[in-house]
Amino acid sequence: MRVAGAYCEFVAIPERNLVTIPDSFDMVNASLAEPAACSLHTLNRARMQSPRPLAELRALVIGGGAIGMLSALLLISYGCRQVMVSETNKLRREMVARSTGCAVHDPSADPELGADSFELVIDAVGGGITRALGSRVIAPGGIFDPSFRQNPLSLPDTIIQVQQTKSCPVPRCGPCIGRYHKGS
Repeated sequence: MRVAGAYCEFVAIPERNLVTIPDSFDMVNASLAEPAACSLHTLNRARMQSPRPLAELRALVIGGGAIGMLSALLLISYGCRQVMVSETNKLRREMVARSTGCAVHDPSADPELGADSFELVIDAVGGGITRALGSRVIAPGGIFDPSFRQNPLSLPDTIIQVQQTKSCPVPRCGPCIGRYHKGS
């Protein structure tokens, strides 16, 4: 939503933006519509940008909240066999492991993830620390989606974000909208 105050008790928005939820629909399920839409949108963008099926990619989801867990579940439903969720909160890690069967990683206590170890990174947190983690572990030519950002995107100088052009500045790469390249 692009209207300030969306988390207020009351907000005025155009009627065309409203969706009626039937009385018979469970409100808990209805509350998952927005995070599910965010997860689905992110993975659809990744599917369009990836030259390989998502099922073949090693994927890291940073953040085990609603969007992160739903992203992991969707990746699994797409056939992705190598999904890891990085989450600092112990209860969330346990819930993610139990609900998804994914590997979980505690960035504050577990050994550091290896550089260039994932072809798909979804940052479902959007903080500077999580962007730094994502930029370190993304493999050359991989897809890093930092859609959920709290601040303007600022990645280390060793990474180039190519989103506004159809051709990449990296020689012999071809079209690579949204992909990141290390060391170029």
